[in-house]
Amino acid sequence: MQTLLNKIQDLLDVKDLDLQSKLNDFDEWDSLSMVALISFAQKYYHINISINELMACQNIQNICDLILPLGGGADKLKSSLSSISLLFSIQKSA
Repeated sequence: MQTLLNKIQDLLDVKDLDLQSKLNDFDEWDSLSMVALISFAQKYYHINISINELMACQNIQNICDLILPLGGGADKLKSSLSSISLLFSIQKSA
């Protein structure tokens, strides 16, 4: 989540960010920022979100709630841990 928050901080050109901060309070929150965030989500989280979904977000928490469950990596982490566990159990058996 920290990477996502860092990216949002960069886009909004702020040093500190509160999850409850209203997006409309930031001058930098515009269509260009939204497109940059969509591109970031595609590149780093391997998900596609629409401009309409971002426009529906009211605060920073809404953005996190939108992006992280879709591509936050929790499923990939569980899968990786299962694969590692399986690998160790196979090696123990051999």
